[in-house]
Amino acid sequence: QGLFRNPLADPYLIGVAQGAALGAVVGFLISAGGAGAGIGLVPILAFVGALFSVTIVYLLARTGKIVPVTTLILAGVALGALLGAVVAYLALANSQMLHGIMFWLSGSFSLSKWSEVQIVLLFVVIGSVVILLFARLLNIIQLDEEQAQQLGISVEKTKLILLAAATMVT
Repeated sequence: QGLFRNPLADPYLIGVAQGAALGAVVGFLISAGGAGAGIGLVPILAFVGALFSVTIVYLLARTGKIVPVTTLILAGVALGALLGAVVAYLALANSQMLHGIMFWLSGSFSLSKWSEVQIVLLFVVIGSVVILLFARLLNIIQLDEEQAQQLGISVEKTKLILLAAATMVT
C-alpha cells in the first residue's frame, strides 16, 4: 500500500497471490503423487510461485533503469489473470484434488500440518523484519520518488527489496 501509494493495494494487484496459488496447487498435485510428503512442499512452492510471479511482473514493467508503479500494476493485473486461469485449469483437470485445492485456496487449513506453519512463520518473520527496517525509507518514497532520490535514497533498490519482502509475507 505504501509503495503503490494506494490504500486499496493488496497482493492480488501485482499477481503475488495468483503466483502463490499456482505454486501451492502444484505442491498439492506433487504431494498427491506421494513425492515431497512431509517436507512442507505446499508453502515452499507457494513462495516460489509468488517470487516467480513478482519477478516476471517486475521484468515486464521495467523501462530502462526504473520501474513505474503504474506499469507495475498493469503488468501485475495481466499476469494475475493469466495465472488465475492456469490455477483454475489445474484444479479442474485434477478433479480428485479439486475439493482440497478449492478449500485451501479459500482459506481452509484442514489439509495443513504444523510443520508447514513453521515454514510459513519463517517467511513471515523475515519479510516483516525487512519491511520494518525499510519503513522510514518507504515513508519518504511515499511522499515523492524524485525527492527521495534527491535525498540519497536508492528508490529502485528499495522498491525491489520491499517487493521481495512483501512477497515473502504473502
